[in-house]
Amino acid sequence: MFKLKKIINKHNNAPELEIQEMSSSCIGEPEFVYYLSNGELTNTRPDDDSEILYYLSYAEIGEMDMERSAKCLRITSDMLFEVTCTSDTMPSRGDKFIIASDVERTGYDKVKKADSTTSDGYYVNVDDWHKTKKVHVRFHCKQ
Repeated sequence: MFKLKKIINKHNNAPELEIQEMSSSCIGEPEFVYYLSNGELTNTRPDDDSEILYYLSYAEIGEMDMERSAKCLRITSDMLFEVTCTSDTMPSRGDKFIIASDVERTGYDKVKKADSTTSDGYYVNVDDWHKTKKVHVRFHCKQ
């Protein structure tokens, strides 16, 4: 799971919670990351290049009217997350990473090393990987 460790900015601005609708095809889980596509949070990467990611801070689903809304934070490049890295070999600086999940209908809860043909990836600090299998990620800082 993604843990928001800190926000790196000069003004100490806290991000505002937003309420977004969950897609009917996925299940909202706290501390998971989701894409925004067609006005809904989903676990499917959009076809276009508008890669907007949200971090689900609290799951809140209405029961009476079956409305599926979730409190979340829009991920910006000044947010630093700690997350598990599912890599069999020691990741090194300059490796590209993508978000991943083993569970089909939820969001993304870890990162993994991308294959060499992937053109995009996220900046990851791998200094603590050998001790904890966790890395620090800043999204929208593509290599």
